[in-house]
Amino acid sequence: ARLKSKESLEVFPSFPSRVPADGTFSLVGKCNSSQRSLDLSICYGSGSQVIATSEHTIPSYEVGSKKISMLERYLTIVRMKEMMLEDNYKRYKDTFVQLGKKYGLPSEFASFVVLNKLSLFLKHDIMPPKSMPEFRKSYMEITSKRLMEEEQKKINKQMILLGIYNRIIN
Repeated sequence: ARLKSKESLEVFPSFPSRVPADGTFSLVGKCNSSQRSLDLSICYGSGSQVIATSEHTIPSYEVGSKKISMLERYLTIVRMKEMMLEDNYKRYKDTFVQLGKKYGLPSEFASFVVLNKLSLFLKHDIMPPKSMPEFRKSYMEITSKRLMEEEQKKINKQMILLGIYNRIIN
């Protein structure tokens, strides 16, 4: 795919792709353009030989709309799939982790745990999200209590050691 203007365009798949027998084809992209629409040329052919070209005008979406965030997430999925096709895709480990965290996408390098019980949050020492206020409050109360108990145990051990030390000296 080619953009007619000089604005930058990111398109996936970025390499020649085979069109399935049913004729469907998906092209995903992100334009860093301030224009209200985007004029795009899609080239069809075999190898590096272009047999046909089709012209398309694609309207842009307002930034911040739900459609944009879903499109960005889908673009990220396609981008990650394309990176996985490369021989040394492991060089993108940091990128996979960053994209996984930002868009909630698991990969070989980033996974997610679904926790639905307070005991699981406590067991794995993971603070519940703000969207679970009751779990979050209970988690904070329990972990605060645990920290205070651990601190008290340390103080008790220090007092015992101090008592032993005083007996040895006297």
